[in-house]
Amino acid sequence: MSCAKQDAMLSAVHGGEPADADCAECAEALADERAFVATIERGLAGVRPMTSIAQAVRARLKPRTVKRYRPRRSAVPFIAAAAAVVAAVIATVVAMRPREEAPPGDIVRESPRAPETREVRPPPPTPAPDLPKPEAPPPETPKPEPGVSEPPRGGMSNPPQPEPRPEPPKTVPEPARAEVAVIVRSGALTVAGRKLPAGAVALPVGGEFRAQGRTRVEFAGGAIHFDANARGRFDAANAISLADGEMFVDVPAAAAPELRLAATVTPIAGPGRFIAVARPDRIAIDEGAAMCGERLLAEDRQYRLGREVAVEKRTLVAPRAKETSVWKADFDRAKAPPNMKVEGVFVAGALRSRRERDNAFCAGRIYVQAEDLKFLVAKPATHLRFRYLMRKSAPILVQSQNVTKSENFQLPIERPVVGEWTTVTLRVMDLRVNPGGQAGLKVEPGDQFSWISWMVGRPGEDVDVTIDDVEILEITR
Repeated sequence: MSCAKQDAMLSAVHGGEPADADCAECAEALADERAFVATIERGLAGVRPMTSIAQAVRARLKPRTVKRYRPRRSAVPFIAAAAAVVAAVIATVVAMRPREEAPPGDIVRESPRAPETREVRPPPPTPAPDLPKPEAPPPETPKPEPGVSEPPRGGMSNPPQPEPRPEPPKTVPEPARAEVAVIVRSGALTVAGRKLPAGAVALPVGGEFRAQGRTRVEFAGGAIHFDANARGRFDAANAISLADGEMFVDVPAAAAPELRLAATVTPIAGPGRFIAVARPDRIAIDEGAAMCGERLLAEDRQYRLGREVAVEKRTLVAPRAKETSVWKADFDRAKAPPNMKVEGVFVAGALRSRRERDNAFCAGRIYVQAEDLKFLVAKPATHLRFRYLMRKSAPILVQSQNVTKSENFQLPIERPVVGEWTTVTLRVMDLRVNPGGQAGLKVEPGDQFSWISWMVGRPGEDVDVTIDDVEILEITR
């Protein structure tokens, strides 16, 4: 059919409009055209609806309107080309569809599909350099609310921990104020304008005091006298400073305090006493000895103190305690006193120790014995006083026989002064029983003593001691 009516009829079929054929040829062409359209539509039914593609295909298949009549070509090549185009479109659409992933464990059955076209993919991106990962903050542990216990974990029962209580603020105690114990026997002392009562008082260390009139105090086991308006300080339990006035010191040499004057005077410790009178710039020693720096201060001399220590004429007088002489031995006649037995060497009005070659206890010895056994009776105020001189340093042991207790008692002088005459006053009640004797024995009032000896050095040593002015007296302090 080559008429214009046939073209109009085919156009109506492609446009979806009703069309009728007038002749057998037109009816055959109309049937073929409808079968072709049905085939196309069946192929498109399996894919997603793409209206634009279908319209494009229909537009492609729509015959052009020709104004002149010409012989009609066969429609078979045209239909084959259209079918190839449609198949290519369908394959492309199916290949581009995303595949649905089957859940794990299910058997994925793939439906037959058209041959895959190799897809050209761009190269993978270059990975970024590794950077340190920021540390995540530690997870906060939730604090249990008060009264709510935390459930046990892992089958273990954890008792609730009590919340720590805040510690009370610590108070730092103030350091204890250092004080010095003093006993005021007579007169009075004022500290910071306050008058101290008589008796035992506690003076602040380093606090300045002033004597109100002549004042006597007990300190360091002895007596210290201050004249009126004397001013000073107790710097420690064993140190006194004198800033103005005069003071007199009569204390045991073993506990004598340090005297801080224009220069520091340190008494030499020993078994006797240290007796001296001092002003801020000078000191006079009556008994015992002391050191001022490296200078030895001997007794019976007065020294001016300062940058240099010098001996000067005696002007200071010490108010000594009341003394009563009971017995005294004088060796000026180079012979033993009456009613006395003496062992030693008489030298220039004194008595030197005799060498003891067979003695297992000492190198030299002086021995004095009274024919009357009652010449020495112990009382609280009984003292033994003597002077000694040594050329070399060696210990001296003063020993006496206690007839009442039938034991020997002694008192050592461990650090004697060398090269200077030195006076020692010993309290008889302070004698101790010899090592190896009956333990626990003590001298008691009324005990009688028969002899006195001075033992110096150790066996074999070349040492000696010279004594003079041996005296037994009663001292009331």
